[in-house]
Amino acid sequence: MTGEYLDGDRVGHWCHVAGDGRLRSEGGYDRGELHGVWTWYRASGVLLQRGAFDHGTKDGAWERWDAQGNHLDTTWWKQGRKHKPKG
Repeated sequence: MTGEYLDGDRVGHWCHVAGDGRLRSEGGYDRGELHGVWTWYRASGVLLQRGAFDHGTKDGAWERWDAQGNHLDTTWWKQGRKHKPKG
């Protein structure tokens, strides 16, 4: 993982790079907690999933893709719990 520390905590944008140099995941940290949008990639480089955290807790839309890059589904989270959005 590459990124910056502030007072011993991960902050800002971080990237997880595999041994062969390909990007595995990327996203943000705030005061050591996952925060903001995170994206994960398959070994092939195709998107695997993307979703947001609010200080370590899943929050908002989470999307997944299959190995061919086709969108599979979207789930919604609010303060770490799955929910169905209104409307």
